[in-house]
Amino acid sequence: MTDAPVTVAAVTTVLGIVLLIGASGLRRGGLVGPLGLATFMVVAIYGVRPLYMVQRDSFDFYGLRVTDGFALATWIGLAALVAMYLGYTASAMHRSRSRARVDGSERKSPSTGGIHAADPTPTHVAGKPEISILAASVACAGLVVAWFVLLAVYGGGAAFLTLMFSGRSAQVSQRMEGMPAVVMALPVVGVLVVAVVRVLVERTRRLHRPERLTYWVVTLLAIVPTSVLGTRRFLLPVLLAAIIAALAPSWNRRIRLRHAGIGLVGLLALAIIPFVRSAGSRTGDASLAGAMRDYYATEGPAAVMENFFLSYDTEMFAYVSYVAPRLGGDLPLGMGRGTFLEVMMAPVPAALVPTESWSNERLRTIFGGSCVEYLCPVPSLPGALYFDFALPGVIVGMFLFGWALHVAGQSFTSATGTRLVVVVAFISFIPNIVRGNPASQLAILVQVIIVAVGVLWLLRKMSGLTRVRNGGRISGEEGGKLLPRGVDEAHSASRGLMNESKRGTH
Repeated sequence: MTDAPVTVAAVTTVLGIVLLIGASGLRRGGLVGPLGLATFMVVAIYGVRPLYMVQRDSFDFYGLRVTDGFALATWIGLAALVAMYLGYTASAMHRSRSRARVDGSERKSPSTGGIHAADPTPTHVAGKPEISILAASVACAGLVVAWFVLLAVYGGGAAFLTLMFSGRSAQVSQRMEGMPAVVMALPVVGVLVVAVVRVLVERTRRLHRPERLTYWVVTLLAIVPTSVLGTRRFLLPVLLAAIIAALAPSWNRRIRLRHAGIGLVGLLALAIIPFVRSAGSRTGDASLAGAMRDYYATEGPAAVMENFFLSYDTEMFAYVSYVAPRLGGDLPLGMGRGTFLEVMMAPVPAALVPTESWSNERLRTIFGGSCVEYLCPVPSLPGALYFDFALPGVIVGMFLFGWALHVAGQSFTSATGTRLVVVVAFISFIPNIVRGNPASQLAILVQVIIVAVGVLWLLRKMSGLTRVRNGGRISGEEGGKLLPRGVDEAHSASRGLMNESKRGTH
């Protein structure tokens, strides 16, 4: 192994850290938001992972050597990182120019009387009741209970739940085979609902202590089933949706040292889960929490992180290293079949699709079996783009992804309704999209959004409270009209003066 790939991996790691610090300004929304999550996963897979592989001389990928494409994979990772940040920057510049044009046109207009008077942003919407934190929390708890009931029915009774809590096993996997992803994602839907409601409520007032307590209790309740599954496919969205909603009021504040410490503890916990998720890997305490504690005590923090960076969590680099140099030979380019086609076909039940997915065809060519039959490595977002369109696909695709990251981060503080649901859900799924099979993750994301929107719609119908929208409180006296910022305040003030004058005449 030459020094060049090591240098490229080191550049990817350092550049990712420097760019993130520069772009985020060490603000909470920048580090925990879309850009920070995506940067962490790209750097972990294409920066830190190859450095550990060289140090440990670990180039095995399920019995296959990946040295041939090792250098190419490091360049793919660096190209993905740079393209992502270019897209993010381009989106920021586009937004800045658009706002400058809007501000300039408002200043030039003599009929508006100034920018604030001309701001057409609707702040008050009548007739749509607010959803309380309590109502959203009850819905979240109900979805978690539904998860337990449906899995018990699907698995053959309450004894199946006991089997699941004892750790992941072949018996559990066999019984869960064919279960719709949206059923397993019900706790994600629940937390997404309560997270969206919290964001909206806290735009006008701080949560009361009982509300905050209820919020975290139902979040912990949702963590239980997603942890029992033994995979972070659903655990990460639950945690991230809850955290970013809690950080919404302080989204642009700088991060504090204690927050970094809490984040490190959380990262260590997430890194440990894969090593204790199966029943056979647990010694001593059979519970998940006990097994995690035993593992940390045995390995220590340094070994935990090293094992994480060499585990299946970052094995996408090895997958790309093996496949990339073979594309165009026994492994043809997908030309959209592994990205666009799989996204469109992912929600369709496998029994209704006449042919295998492109990713399964590739696995069958490499290993002699599909994901269900044998092994199930995933390519990561840069890898999937490269497998379909080679390096141009990585550059264009990651540029567009970076653009989307900026739009999501900027929209989070102002979006309402369905758009806010989409933004919060997208941010919480970013690690899964970057490190997993993007097509399947996007399909799950869409299903989660649809169900969450339906639950919120039902809660609005059932609620008699007022709903918060665009930073203002709804007034039910305006007959459903959208009132521009400032106009509504003037209207309310004049109405108050009229009431005072009426009282003075009696």
